[in-house]
Amino acid sequence: MSFPVKQNAEKNLHIIELPERLTQKNSEELRAQLKNMVEESKYRLVLDMMATKYIDSTGLSAVVSRIAHLRSNSGDIRLAIQSDFVKELFNITNLNKIIKIFDSVQEAVASYV
Repeated sequence: MSFPVKQNAEKNLHIIELPERLTQKNSEELRAQLKNMVEESKYRLVLDMMATKYIDSTGLSAVVSRIAHLRSNSGDIRLAIQSDFVKELFNITNLNKIIKIFDSVQEAVASYV
C-alpha cells in the first residue's frame, strides 16, 4: 500500500498525502515510495502533512531520506504542515533549516517556480 499521490502538471510536481501518524509502522512505506518516485524521475515533491498529528524519529528519517537525490537532480521536497506539534519537532531537530515548511499545500506548491 502506498500513500495517495496527486500530480500538478502545471508545476511539474507530485503531492504525497501522508496519514495522521507517521511512525515505524508506516515510515518504511514512505521511504520506499520516495525511492520509487526518484527512480521514476519525479524530483519535485510536496509532502501533504496537513492531517499528520504525530511523527516519530523513523518518520522524520523517511521524510529526509531522498533529499540529496532530489536536489542533485534539480528537485526538492517541501512540506505542508498544520500541526504545531509536528512543526515544533522539525524546529527542535533543526530539519526546518534544510526543508522548507509551509502552512498549506497551496503555499508549498506555489513556492516552486
